[in-house]
Amino acid sequence: MIDLNDLNLQQKRLAIFFLFDKEGIIDDYVITFLKALKSISREIFVVTNNKLTLEASKELGRLVNKVFSTNKSEFDLSDYRTAFAFIGWDKIKNFDEIILCNSTIFGPIGSFFPMFSVMSKRASDYWGIYFDLNKYEFSNNSDKKIQSLSSCFIQTPFIVFRKKILLSPHLKQFLDTLSKFKIDRNVKTSFDSLLIHFFSQHGYKWDSLLNDNISSNGTNIFLENPKKAIQLGCPLLSLKSFTREYRDYLERSSAEAPIEVINYLSKDLHFNLNELYKYLVRTQHMIDLVRYLNLNFIIDSNSSTRATQKLSVALVAHLYYGDLLEESLHYLSQLPDYCDIYITVSRALDLEKVKKIFSTLPNSITYLDIENRGRDVSALLVAAREYIKKYDLVCFYHDKKVNQVKPASIGRSFAYFINESTLHSKAYVDSVISKFEKDEFLGMLSPMPPIHASYFGIGNGWTFNFENTLFLAKELDLKVPMDPSKVPVAPLGTVFWFRPVAFLDLLTKNWHYEDFPLEPNKNDGTILHAIERIYPFCVQNQGYYAGYVQPDFLASMRLNQLSYFNMEYTDAARNLGIFYCYPEETFERIRDVGSILSHFNLLPKARIPSFGLKIALKIYLNKKWSFLFQETANKFSERERNVGLRDSFFFWLMRIIGKAFR
Repeated sequence: MIDLNDLNLQQKRLAIFFLFDKEGIIDDYVITFLKALKSISREIFVVTNNKLTLEASKELGRLVNKVFSTNKSEFDLSDYRTAFAFIGWDKIKNFDEIILCNSTIFGPIGSFFPMFSVMSKRASDYWGIYFDLNKYEFSNNSDKKIQSLSSCFIQTPFIVFRKKILLSPHLKQFLDTLSKFKIDRNVKTSFDSLLIHFFSQHGYKWDSLLNDNISSNGTNIFLENPKKAIQLGCPLLSLKSFTREYRDYLERSSAEAPIEVINYLSKDLHFNLNELYKYLVRTQHMIDLVRYLNLNFIIDSNSSTRATQKLSVALVAHLYYGDLLEESLHYLSQLPDYCDIYITVSRALDLEKVKKIFSTLPNSITYLDIENRGRDVSALLVAAREYIKKYDLVCFYHDKKVNQVKPASIGRSFAYFINESTLHSKAYVDSVISKFEKDEFLGMLSPMPPIHASYFGIGNGWTFNFENTLFLAKELDLKVPMDPSKVPVAPLGTVFWFRPVAFLDLLTKNWHYEDFPLEPNKNDGTILHAIERIYPFCVQNQGYYAGYVQPDFLASMRLNQLSYFNMEYTDAARNLGIFYCYPEETFERIRDVGSILSHFNLLPKARIPSFGLKIALKIYLNKKWSFLFQETANKFSERERNVGLRDSFFFWLMRIIGKAFR
């Protein structure tokens, strides 16, 4: 049996680690990675693209031999050459191997020794984690050339060069070549593909850890099937598995890879993922974390996971409507006896009547008189603020009545959905509390946004509130990513569970009733609506994530709704001639249609499907360019249902004009 430690001593390795972070922060997973890297390396050099914080610099100084910065906002190909020049070519030739790696990988899962043991038995001049042939044939023989630079590459987040290359002039030549690609911005290639192209032309042999275990079928196993990669002996996890665009996953899979590898590592291997969670919470959009970490919690409505009562729990209820008191009593009666209750009572209600109704509850109840200004938001942030700080977990509830939509059943369904998702039953509430007990990163759980009736058009959840929410985030000094194209994981309807410690940024602000608008209030776009959406960002700023929660029967109802909407949208897109088998391509075509119609004022607000592309285009073309396009328009009318826009002239026209007007 090979002694892995002896194996390490036989090799004199230099590791060059490239660190990318916009804030100049060293995450815990980086420190863990470098410690493991130190066990197989004689020296470690760190190249960073940004100035590090003082604390980060001290931390690195205890682990590595040298740290230097490129002082660039982004990493580019020339930084490889800069790193080697800084170290010195004479020194580089003294090493047996050089490891190039970067902060886009997480690990090791276990240690690096098994991987290096496997690769020590293979004859190669350089190797990496995974070689992607895609659908092209390739050979190590120098007389054969790669058929496409962009389709053949070796994964370079972790790559090892051996002695033969270090002693040759070709490594320096290759790094000098990279600067040309930095200058020519029209060259769409990468370090990965350039590397294998260059060294294969000079007769060097490549290899990869996973190359012998899988057949290339167009799937990047390191990125798209990380569980399988780990099972095959790869000790590293690509962070891009959790940071790539969600639509990219859905073009190639059901996006199961992230949660599949999370479950495998945590449940099967009992691997601690706290450092991964900390990094993702700090850097990623919350909605992406919900999707990749599967933070949609569906709870069995017929049984419970018993809470241990190790968390102190309270509920704050804001009551305004007298005709909803019995309904509120029903939901508050689902709380465990040890949960304290704080009830803020509108002056429109008879306080004594309220006390009599809720006197049947076994819980400790405190009644708080409030001003009729700021609605449920001021009830939480002004009246109850000092009370809730002492608790580990708080549920916020208010009696909800939606008066601005007709018929009233639309608003009642919204209220039913959020109330049932929050306080469905005693067993359900017990299971929700248990979720917080077991998950130290869980900071907030709220119902999913409504999608029925007029709420279907709520879009990405911001409506008219991104700018005012962003302003509030700056006022609270939140350091988290915010994007108007990313859905806020917000408790729309303002009924939810949260950890007060995760609301620190919001609760330390000295809110007053005067901070909120007088009644009558607007239906949207106020500070109240900004606060409603700022909650998950406050949670994230304190190092927690937010998620959605609902009982199983509501999840089933929502699946029925989504299935119906998917079918209707597919049929509508097909009837317009813009349906394509891949969803993102179909969405792109719909956006192009909307851009054209909106630009020429041919689109009634929020009614794209009812107007029709053919009519809109014919109106405009007949009016503007009838002499040029009349014949094509007639052919389009005959062909659109048979071949679709992709094969017609008007698809080309739509894409060009649509992109110009967006």
